[in-house]
Amino acid sequence: MASATASLSAVGSWRRTDLVAGAIACAAWATAIARAEDVTHLTAMGSAGTLLAAIAWFDFRTLRAPNLMVLPGLAVVLCTALLFGTDALFQATAGAAVAFALMLLVAMVGRGAMGLGDVKFAALTGATVGLRLVLPALVVAFVIGGVVAAVVLGFGLRRRKDVVAFTPLLAAGAIAAMAFYPGYLAG
Repeated sequence: MASATASLSAVGSWRRTDLVAGAIACAAWATAIARAEDVTHLTAMGSAGTLLAAIAWFDFRTLRAPNLMVLPGLAVVLCTALLFGTDALFQATAGAAVAFALMLLVAMVGRGAMGLGDVKFAALTGATVGLRLVLPALVVAFVIGGVVAAVVLGFGLRRRKDVVAFTPLLAAGAIAAMAFYPGYLAG
């Protein structure tokens, strides 16, 4: 109980990194406006992107992607996919499974360098983008992560062993993939 209270108290003050989560949410809605075929798809894309941004924001602040946010979010995304038909549900389910498996492999090979919250969040990301966009989303996330790591290490802002939230990078990768490739949420 004490760790949950400590995690929530860390959310109380404003930080510049909060702008990143806001930028991800804005990018999600801009992508939805540019890509969606109708209002239903627009709402689904924008809402899913905002969900990713909210969890990324929480992870930024607490270095945790809590199951109480990720797992219901995954259920909502899968139910939304079902509204668009069986092909969309297949895309979402297969995307979640592939992203989960790939990130679990990375977490196991990295021996603790990546947490299981990131792995579960990757499943949510995979469900959001669908099977066709999982690899582009993950590639973009790791490329952005490499660039960010180079910058923060190069300027001495962080050390090699410092813990960094990966969910914002996964969320940004998902939004970028949806912006450049048509996904099942676009219609």
